[in-house]
Amino acid sequence: MAWHVFSQTGSSLQVGLIMVTKFLPDVLLGPFFGVIVDRYHRKRLMQIAILSQIFITGILALSIIFGFFSLALLYILTFFLSLGSLLFFPSQRAWLPHIVDKDQLMIANSFFSTSREMANLFGALLGGTIVVFLGVAAAIAFDTLSFVIALFFIQLVAYQPIHKLRTQYKRGLDGLKEIIIDMREGFRWLSVNRTMLWMLILATVGNMALGPINVLMPMWI
Repeated sequence: MAWHVFSQTGSSLQVGLIMVTKFLPDVLLGPFFGVIVDRYHRKRLMQIAILSQIFITGILALSIIFGFFSLALLYILTFFLSLGSLLFFPSQRAWLPHIVDKDQLMIANSFFSTSREMANLFGALLGGTIVVFLGVAAAIAFDTLSFVIALFFIQLVAYQPIHKLRTQYKRGLDGLKEIIIDMREGFRWLSVNRTMLWMLILATVGNMALGPINVLMPMWI
């Protein structure tokens, strides 16, 4: 999408703004989604996230095919697509310890990391090839198909949590207060565990350093 925006507008500013729109939900809503995942059915949350991503990428592909694509639409869809990812990945990571035994967790994490890196490698090659021969719309449509396939495999996983989830939040203002309390507990825990705090700080600095690379890549190519 960054490549498509630059090819359509020639504006590095627009590419940068798309990147901001992509990562802004993580910064603003990451802790909020984290505490939500802590109390709700992880498989169901992943299904909701995947369904939203199928819907959004489908609209995006159709907007290019039928000519109603616009930057305003892209900003809106990118924001909501990021919300889907923000719900999916914490649910995925939190689900793993609930579906494997403790002594299998290290192996499961290894397989998980390996599959993710393979997806990044071959997904980039596949995406670039589709863009060259079939166009951006086809690449996004294929992305939609990949979400459909992912949803199918999620359906096959039996959800029998080893550990019980915490009680779900109350509705209304009381539920919001509980969420805020949980977020405070998380930040308080982080302030005590200095090793984890410094790891997060280093990761933040590293991601900031990657910002110019993400923006410059499509222009350079």
